[in-house]
Amino acid sequence: MPKLVEKTKPIVQLLRKTSKLRRTNECEGIFLQLKAFLAYPLVIQKPNAKEPTIVYLAMSEDAINTILVKEVETEE
Repeated sequence: MPKLVEKTKPIVQLLRKTSKLRRTNECEGIFLQLKAFLAYPLVIQKPNAKEPTIVYLAMSEDAINTILVKEVETEE
């Protein structure tokens, strides 16, 4: 999920001991998006050294994320 850390930041802040637990509409929306994303997980395959692989890197003040992607053509 792109920018997962940034999107879930309001929820994570609720879990810290310094803040009072207060569920907002923003947190509810983020929770529903996360729930929908996790309901349909991506397909994970073993990498093949003979095929090209794309490396994505995302950085923010709070986290660094990387992902390896192999594009596959499917027959429909």
